[in-house]
Amino acid sequence: MIFKHLFVSASADSKKDTLIYKCHQINQSFNKIDQIIIDHNNIGLPKVYNNILKEYKNKYDFIHFVHDDVFIYDDMDSLENIITSYNYDIIGVAGSGRIAIKHPALWHIMGKDRMYGAVEHRNNQIQNDFQPKQYTVVYGPTSGEVIILDGVYICVRTKNINEWKFNENFNFHHYDIASCIDAFKIGLKLGVLPIHIRHEPIIYDPTKNENWIQSNKKFLELYATK
Repeated sequence: MIFKHLFVSASADSKKDTLIYKCHQINQSFNKIDQIIIDHNNIGLPKVYNNILKEYKNKYDFIHFVHDDVFIYDDMDSLENIITSYNYDIIGVAGSGRIAIKHPALWHIMGKDRMYGAVEHRNNQIQNDFQPKQYTVVYGPTSGEVIILDGVYICVRTKNINEWKFNENFNFHHYDIASCIDAFKIGLKLGVLPIHIRHEPIIYDPTKNENWIQSNKKFLELYATK
């Protein structure tokens, strides 16, 4: 069976400056795979993703929603073999099979009792020899069924998701956790698989960011057990 894949990213920058664009230029196995990078984006990421789902979910078997600061190491054949070997509806690279909703609402804190996945990181801002520029965070086993996923990479098996969509109550922070909880509640099957990516985020403490603080408050209001 031949599967059709679409890779989607959105960036506030020019697409040619994004790591995911460079990934598709360097990783030759992606040459024939369709890619959409919405650059100079100024609307919420879930809305961008939902616009893509509305327009393209009947045209592709899998849509990969990837942050713009990600490099995918796997070649396309390997990636397809990994995601088609499991019957997950929504697939990621890191997540948790248990969630205790609380402050601070960070997935790796709320789900620390049953985490899965591994993500390589690179921080180009480090200016000394005492901190590694490149390292891998191993959360737990590299595959397993989960409730929540890190939004850095989320692949959707389009034929199974029906009316599910990304949660537009959030612009960026918490959209991944909320969307996954929504999916789990309607019976969709979420899983972490051993997909090898590098993430190059700007390193900062989100809990001190005003946008994150307001998003965290909204998430707890909507999802915390009363």
